[in-house]
Amino acid sequence: MKKVEKGEFGYLAYKKSRNMIKTIIAFAIVLVIFIIGFIIWKSKNNYLTMIAVVLVLPAAKFAVSYFVLIPHKNCDEELKNAIEKCKGELNSVYDLVVSNKQKPVGIMAAVIGDNQILAYTSSAKADKNLFETSVKEFLKNEKLTCAVLLYKDKDTYLEKVKNAALNFDVSKENSLDRKQYITDALLRISRYYMKEINIDEKLAGQKMMRCLERYLSNAPKSFLYKMLRRKNITLNNSKATGDEKLKCGDIIKIFFSDETFEKFSADNNRAVNDDYYSRIYRPLDIIYENSDVIFINKPSGMLSQKAKPEDVSLVEYLIAHLIHKGELNAGDLASFKPGICNRLDRNTSGIVAAGKTTKGLQQLSEAFKLRTLGKYYLCIVKGNVDKRALIKGYLYKDNKTNKVTISRTETKDSLPIETEYIPVCSNGNVTLLKIHLLTGRSHQIRAHLASIGHPLIGDYKYGQKSVNDTFNRQYKVKDQMLHSYELDIPDMDIHIYAAIPDSFKNIMKGEQLCRPGIQEDLEALH
Repeated sequence: MKKVEKGEFGYLAYKKSRNMIKTIIAFAIVLVIFIIGFIIWKSKNNYLTMIAVVLVLPAAKFAVSYFVLIPHKNCDEELKNAIEKCKGELNSVYDLVVSNKQKPVGIMAAVIGDNQILAYTSSAKADKNLFETSVKEFLKNEKLTCAVLLYKDKDTYLEKVKNAALNFDVSKENSLDRKQYITDALLRISRYYMKEINIDEKLAGQKMMRCLERYLSNAPKSFLYKMLRRKNITLNNSKATGDEKLKCGDIIKIFFSDETFEKFSADNNRAVNDDYYSRIYRPLDIIYENSDVIFINKPSGMLSQKAKPEDVSLVEYLIAHLIHKGELNAGDLASFKPGICNRLDRNTSGIVAAGKTTKGLQQLSEAFKLRTLGKYYLCIVKGNVDKRALIKGYLYKDNKTNKVTISRTETKDSLPIETEYIPVCSNGNVTLLKIHLLTGRSHQIRAHLASIGHPLIGDYKYGQKSVNDTFNRQYKVKDQMLHSYELDIPDMDIHIYAAIPDSFKNIMKGEQLCRPGIQEDLEALH
């Protein structure tokens, strides 16, 4: 099939045929995969059926692209020849679908001069006012002003074209340039895909380029800048650089062909995402939340973030939670994704801070980065600790073994660490400590305390196996006794506590670490 460029005669017919072929091929592939799976396994319940179901979605997208074009009429040969015969020095384009805020308007032909656009459609349903208004608005943003007229009677239209051709003065200064500028602008607004990104509280605060990179995740940055320069991507109907800080109420418009958008967009199929997040949804222990941030009491055994693509972590559970509450929909994930700002080890419980909006993420990230907050943990350690102390050192992490080593002197690639511990209660064999984490390095508390002879109960990586085995037999301890208990963020007027898990309480009770007023002491000790 010979390629027909936008604006050329036969473009709409070419697009319809192309999209129809894509649709047929896509559904044929789906059917073949399903049949092969059924033949091999003699059942619909097999892996190939699952693949076929997933492939229905892109096939459906091709089908939608095809059916969207069906209502729009192609320009016929007779009309095209009549226009070419009488247009003189005017430009002509054919088979366009003009995008706008409400619904696209298909035109069979348009003739362009230096101060007017004369368009034609045989469709009685075409919205004349909508077409003329939307094109004028777009041209205005391009710093171009001209008359825009849509005709539905062919004879009247051809008469107007003849008159315009007779009155077109090629000798007038800039007339040829203006004619071409207006033609190019009309082609830019004539897209089969125009996407609007409405900036709300979730998206506000980030730079425009960051938003585009998330929404068009497969597009090179150089391509996005090029589209900005060409005004294929606009901000509030005006040219943008990408460095603009987005505000609530801003509108990003993306004028791409459907092929270009599909090529560069992230995989944002809402039906798939909605189904996924509905399946994984589980209630979360929410400590505190407002419109921008949320704090979760993460249970031991849950990943903070994915380690492998197939993992389900707290991030995914958070998204499912927000979708379940109606504060987010899967389609929003194209341009914004809620995220956590502090990570806890899988087997560490307690407070995880997360941003529900760009503003929230920025506020929390700033607080953690500048350390303008207080982070306090509870842990149960081997041995008797009777004095408060601030210990310092250097931490080196071996990424291959995912294990850290602590030294008193600086070594290559090591990082400085500071850990303050406060004894709360001890029976001589084990001690309940409150930890003030001054630096936040991987495995810092676990390794630092182990280095001074007080490893965490239940920590098989840095602790003492015989001790851990004893507590496992007696209290069914499966994880290290470490809990992110308290978080104080003065700049955000947030001071919260995470309920102590049952695993802690069992040991505290059994080892007689509980006493009257211990809750008050835990909250008061700083």
